[in-house]
Amino acid sequence: MSAAIGDLPLAHGAPALQLPWPTGDSHRIDGGNSYNCGDHTGSNQYAIDFQFGVDGSPLAVSATAGGTVSIASLGYNNGAGNYIAVDHGSGYVSRYLHLQDTFAPGIAVGVYVSQGQTLGNADNSGFSTGTHLHFDVKSNGSAYMPEPMSGVTGFGQYGACTGVDSPYWTSQPPVLGDLLEACSSADSWSSGRLDTFAWWTDNTLKHKAFSGTWQPWDMPAHGIASAPSAVSWGPGRIDAFVRGPDNHLWQAFWPNPQNQWQWYDLGGDISSAPSAVSWGLNRLDIFARGSDNTLRHIAFDPAFGWGPWDYLGGSLSSAPSAVSWAPGRLDTFVQWSDGTMKHISFSGAWGPWDMPAQTIASAPSAASWASGRLDAFARGPDGSLRHIAFSGTWGLWENLGGTMLSSPSAVSWGSGRLDIFVRWSDNTMKHKAFASSWQPWDMPEGTITSAPSAVSWSSGRLDAFARGSDNTLRHIAFDTSFGWGPWENLAGTLSPAC
Repeated sequence: MSAAIGDLPLAHGAPALQLPWPTGDSHRIDGGNSYNCGDHTGSNQYAIDFQFGVDGSPLAVSATAGGTVSIASLGYNNGAGNYIAVDHGSGYVSRYLHLQDTFAPGIAVGVYVSQGQTLGNADNSGFSTGTHLHFDVKSNGSAYMPEPMSGVTGFGQYGACTGVDSPYWTSQPPVLGDLLEACSSADSWSSGRLDTFAWWTDNTLKHKAFSGTWQPWDMPAHGIASAPSAVSWGPGRIDAFVRGPDNHLWQAFWPNPQNQWQWYDLGGDISSAPSAVSWGLNRLDIFARGSDNTLRHIAFDPAFGWGPWDYLGGSLSSAPSAVSWAPGRLDTFVQWSDGTMKHISFSGAWGPWDMPAQTIASAPSAASWASGRLDAFARGPDGSLRHIAFSGTWGLWENLGGTMLSSPSAVSWGSGRLDIFVRWSDNTMKHKAFASSWQPWDMPEGTITSAPSAVSWSSGRLDAFARGSDNTLRHIAFDTSFGWGPWENLAGTLSPAC
């Protein structure tokens, strides 16, 4: 992945973050303060003290994202010691405190620095009890949770106030596939029914249902750390899956014996949003990237309940996208660590990883319109939509044009039909359909600030969702009886972290 990714803003304008030390170096939180701990309160509540200078570990501190040096100050500085601030635009500023009194060559106010560029060395300057890096990010002067950094989340679990030392984290450029995910996920269990789930600004999951009219947002509070994945195995049943702050897979479903939403911990050690699919009644299959960047899988079947986690290997740099064309068949697509798309299938046993080579620049999205047919989509390195189909054998990659800022969302309402939704470079949603041939890009204009999520409840019907510029959930529907309807605002306060 090129360094240019580090300068790419998230959908809401925040920078894509790398851990604040050079690529390949490793550090951890060991006894220092993390979120809401010690003096990390108020506008500093999401500050992190990273351990440096132990056992000969490197001292270099680097820019978490590209930007312009706004402060490079030597001295006590009210306890901050020698410190640097980098302005990333859109109100986002990162700060690096307690540095040595000699900054890296060329570092001065007004100088542009790239993501991963060395700023100086960690030290013990200012009000400090040992060599470490105090790091934080502000958004328009307020505390901002700097997650994910190099794909890592959950920094608040570690440090002095929890008594838990973190693992060592190795800095690497952020994974583009993780930075362009949707904030919401929707599914339909029958014609006229929609269930959509959204990642809320307080890092909880919320649910909204449509059955003739939209119902109020609901869901018992539970912390989450990823976008959701919604799936229905049949009428009256809906499941939602997320990655929790503990990096476990969590499930909520309705209905259940308590006749209310319940949360269940399915364990695991995952590092991406999950992808959920059902090949038939009472069957669920969930996929996610593991902490070691392999593909993880867990299944539910009435014959055995939740099975053990499968480790399917691989070297993933995105969340997966899973689809099923019939009972007993699963197909999962990922972005590989070399930037290409890879595929693995299950039909009685797991097959090998395969795929014609093609570099992509987002997580993939897959759909199946019939048994034996697969269609996979992703953003290309030039921002265009890339597509490949399988029908007995893999076809050729094709470039469908466009200027995308997100991963796509693909859906099929029936044999021979495909519909793809993306966030465009002008922050509108665009749509492209296949019905015997590819149709031009279209869509009523409406501003969005996340990747879209789409679903079809029957032939001729499409529903698409995305976060609006005011962090509400926006929705638009297409029906062959009336064409595109108007955009509607479904309210809510969706997270800026997706």
